[in-house]
Formats: sequence, C-alpha cells, structure tokens
Amino acid sequence: MRLYLGVFALLATVHCEELFNGDQVLRIQAEYESHIEVLKELEKNVDWGELLDRERGVMLHNAEMKSRAKGFNFAAYHNLEAIYSFMDTLVASHPDLISKVKIGSTYENRSMFALKFSTGGEKKPAIWIDAGIHAREWVSHASAVWIADRIATDFKENRAPVPSLLSKMDIFLMIVANPDGYVFSHISPRPFHRLWRKSRSVTSNPNCPGVDLNRNWDAEFSGPGASDDPCGEDYRGPSAQSEIEVKNIADFITSHGNFKSFMTLHAYSQLLMYPYAYNGSNAPDQPELVKKSTSINL
Repeated sequence: MRLYLGVFALLATVHCEELFNGDQVLRIQAEYESHIEVLKELEKNVDWGELLDRERGVMLHNAEMKSRAKGFNFAAYHNLEAIYSFMDTLVASHPDLISKVKIGSTYENRSMFALKFSTGGEKKPAIWIDAGIHAREWVSHASAVWIADRIATDFKENRAPVPSLLSKMDIFLMIVANPDGYVFSHISPRPFHRLWRKSRSVTSNPNCPGVDLNRNWDAEFSGPGASDDPCGEDYRGPSAQSEIEVKNIADFITSHGNFKSFMTLHAYSQLLMYPYAYNGSNAPDQPELVKKSTSINL
C-alpha cells in the first residue's frame, strides 16, 4: 500500500510545482443563500467567448515559442498531436525505462497510447494512471504530461520514491483517455464545444453524440450519478463497456492480470476520491489513504 501512496504523493506535487503565472484560483465557501445568488450573478457577467479566445491565443503563442525554442512548455496546453509527439520524444530519451504501448483505437480510429515505465520483467505488479477521460479537463492532460516527465527525471536522478517503486512495480500512464473528445474540444468552430466532455460515438439520438466514458465502466453501471439520456453530459451509454475506449482500457488491464492500483486524474477540486461511492462504505485502506492525503499541502 505504501508504494501506491508514494505514487499519489508524486501526483500531488503537480499542484505544487506547475507554473500558472498571473493566474489565481479562489476557493469560495458559500454559507448562505445570498452567497449563492452573488455567485450566480458573477457567472452571468463572465464573457466566456472572450475567455476562450484568450485561451486559444495563448496556445498559439506557446506553439510559436515551442517552435523557436525547440522545447516543450509544461505550463501550457497542447493538442493531441503535440502530446503524442512528446511521448515519442520521452521514449527516445529514456529507451531503457519507457516504452509506448498501443492498447487499441477509438471510435474515430485514433490510436490510444499508454506510456509504460519499467525496469524489466514480465507482467510485474503494476499501477495504472489515466487522465483526460473528460475531454474538456485539459489541465488533467497537462498534469499527466508533467508527471510522465517527472517520473523519467526522478528515475534518472535517483530521486525517491521513483527508483524504489519501479524496482518492484511497473507504471502505465495514459495521458489522453478520450482522444476523440479531446480533439473535438480543440478543433470545433463552436466556442461552447471547448467544454465538450464526452466521447464522439453515435448514440440513439442523432443530435446528441457521445458517452460520458467515466460512467461506462462495468462497475455499478447505471447507478446514481449517471444519466440514461443521450443528450445528458453524464450519459452512461447503452450498456456497461459499450464504448470502445473504455473496453480497450478494461481489456488491457484484465489481460495483464497483475494491476494492483487504478488512478484517474480529473480537473475538479482538490480531492482524493476512493471507493466505494456507490454504497458509502470505506475502502480497506481508508485510514492510510486519509493520513497520506491530509499530510500533503496542496
């Protein structure tokens, strides 16, 4: 268990070391109904079009800077092509540690890749980490890119806990778990689609494509928190693991047969969430999880 928590500590450092110069995140605790009304008014005054234009402008600027500097900006958002190129560069720089594994293709026939960090051995105990299952959560992809580079760097520089962990276990890191949705959130001409969450598969409603892949797992499928409406952002799909992206991941993990931990990165709040939400019972290692999570200063 301590090995898995060591990985969690590594993930948590993303919040401590990424640079977002000039940005601010304000935590607001609404205690009264009047506070909620004020927040609603603030939301009405947000010019989302202007914010999205600024974001695209920053991305174009970062792309130009990358081209000139011949480097990778870890404090910027990148499209799928740039992320996959980064993965190839990282593998080429650390061939004895990292390999790129294709686990399948998406609904729109894009490749799904995971980075494998391993010091050798067949089907060692393994940890799975994925990001970006919700397409619009670009900071989760950016965090996963940073984590991949950090694992490689820490191993090379013999910085704990990575060398010890990789001597006993492998790490599989999927930076983009929803490639189709991620691409769509980048290229759609409609500004609102920057907030696209789902996949891009055809559903029973031709006007409402896509499934919330995070609701499609074969784990208490169709329970609370998932919709049966194809137009809903949390549409679960017609059946458990009906979506090829989810099935690819599930089949890979099942066929490997020796995964000991499954982690997924999202972009909402600063929470460590662990089982079992569907019935409210505690995970077997709940005390240790709480102790570790509360000891990290985010």
